[in-house]
Amino acid sequence: MGLDLSHVVPTTDETLEQFTIEELSSNPEFIKRYRHMFKERDGELVLYFKEKGYQRKGMKVEFFDAFEDSKPYFEKKWVEKAMLYLKPNHPFGFDFKKNFVDNFIEGESIFYISW
Repeated sequence: MGLDLSHVVPTTDETLEQFTIEELSSNPEFIKRYRHMFKERDGELVLYFKEKGYQRKGMKVEFFDAFEDSKPYFEKKWVEKAMLYLKPNHPFGFDFKKNFVDNFIEGESIFYISW
């Protein structure tokens, strides 16, 4: 099982990182705020993102019970909660606070987890 943690923000550039309206549907206010930035791709409206932070692995096994796979999290409290599950002294976790917590802006940032 691979684990990828991403901190992303909307961009007008067409990048590989993107979400559909459906994937963002848990936060209608976010969709409304960035509606002007959605673009059509393969018959769907998508919003492109650029990466502000990325981490592969480095989380305790309990992390998987506390979070959902492939769900965008829009609030900083979730990023702060995720920090509690970092494996101690794991090299992938050393920059988590800088790349995820310190630069997370509610209303703009998305914390996204996939495994």
